[in-house]
Amino acid sequence: MSQAIGSLKRRTIPTDILEDFSNRAPWAYNLLVNPRYIPVHAGVYFAPVSTENTFMRETLQTPEVIQHHEVLYQPPKDGEPHGEVLILFALGGGANGYPDTAHGGFLAVLFDELLGTALAAERGEVGAMTKKLSVEFMRRVPTPGVVLGRSKIVKEEGRKTWIDGVLEDGKGNVYAKGESFWLEPRGKL
Repeated sequence: MSQAIGSLKRRTIPTDILEDFSNRAPWAYNLLVNPRYIPVHAGVYFAPVSTENTFMRETLQTPEVIQHHEVLYQPPKDGEPHGEVLILFALGGGANGYPDTAHGGFLAVLFDELLGTALAAERGEVGAMTKKLSVEFMRRVPTPGVVLGRSKIVKEEGRKTWIDGVLEDGKGNVYAKGESFWLEPRGKL
């Protein structure tokens, strides 16, 4: 079996992280240990060899903001061209707008990470960038807490890719919906 999903390497989730999810959100723990999903490395776990991904890796990946950021990949179902990316975000209260409520701009950042991870899982190192991101907020996201992001490529045309996703709770209640359009530049970045 391949050691990579697109440009994302397989990952063994550390025991302490599994225990934390087991204690705070058993539904999330069940996803992490479900054999249908393949754990993969998120960009926040890449070695800091450049300034790439510093916003997620250094600014947001803290005990106060994003305590854990675990990525799972579900391969395509029969007859479907693309798989699905799931990200479990364990959030602290350090990115609140209203009391105990995640800031809407912060949720847009989570969508950019979620939707871009779907592109990396399906297309590898293409270097596409977010051209458009629309977020529809459905209900408040309580903090601290665990949020599940789901994303999938819905359309591709040459250098263009459309990716949709949702942020939800463990019962499938949708907090927000995201739609995005990504463009691969003609030259190298």
